[in-house]
Amino acid sequence: MKKIWLSALLFPSMVSAAGIDISPAKIDLETHKDQTAEQVITVANPTADVQVFEVYADDFKNLFTFTPASFTLEAGERKTVTLSFDGKSTDSALLSTNISVLATPLADARFNANTGVKIPTTVRISEGGNSSNWVNKDLIFFGTLGLVLLYLIFRLIKAKQDHNI
Repeated sequence: MKKIWLSALLFPSMVSAAGIDISPAKIDLETHKDQTAEQVITVANPTADVQVFEVYADDFKNLFTFTPASFTLEAGERKTVTLSFDGKSTDSALLSTNISVLATPLADARFNANTGVKIPTTVRISEGGNSSNWVNKDLIFFGTLGLVLLYLIFRLIKAKQDHNI
């Protein structure tokens, strides 16, 4: 029991299930609508058996790609998988899903139980890069300045008319 607590303290960013180790334990991505975000996931096979692994998103499957999405690991091996998220294909500002990693023993047995881990994943998508933010801020600033100038000119004309009467 002490070893479990010690390992939880030393490796808080790793998820482990029987036959599969995953890092990180949670994914938070931030991207702009016109960009692609990437995250590296490390998958390890802690068993003595050869296993086939599959990585996929539970929801929004068309927005996520995994390289590789399916692979085989020998006993004790580990592999990095690149998760790519395409922000261009959605109008949402915040997405929440799970990334599933499924392990299946390669050996033919009478009873094969698959092992899986779900990684909670959140993606925050902003409207655009810095250039569009500056354009919006400039438009608001100069629009407000123009309205203030029009108001002052109107007041000046009104004051001259009142003074002439």
